[in-house]
Amino acid sequence: MMSESGALGYRLSRCDRIAPMQEAENVVCLRCGEAYLRAKVHLQTVMALGRAPASERAAMLIALEGVTSDAAEAWLQHNLNGTCEKRSAHCTRCGGELTTWQAKWCQHCKSDWH
Repeated sequence: MMSESGALGYRLSRCDRIAPMQEAENVVCLRCGEAYLRAKVHLQTVMALGRAPASERAAMLIALEGVTSDAAEAWLQHNLNGTCEKRSAHCTRCGGELTTWQAKWCQHCKSDWH
């Protein structure tokens, strides 16, 4: 299989070259509760991003997946890096911190409000 360098010098095999991403969806981050545009990223790209230096990841995501810079930064912040600030909620009965901001069950006092 022949290979050639991508726009930023990343090695792409002929079968890995893809058209710019057209599919993206507005979602709410389960960690921080912020709405963002989530791009659908291929597994090969995620693996390559994991090996790349943090300073090059956004440019690499833009080059390989064809997403906008805003979508790339949001995807890295909420998915790969998990650097978004954790939003927490507290139990109304015991005051303990819940596992997520959407939780409806307290792991401390076992209170359930589904």
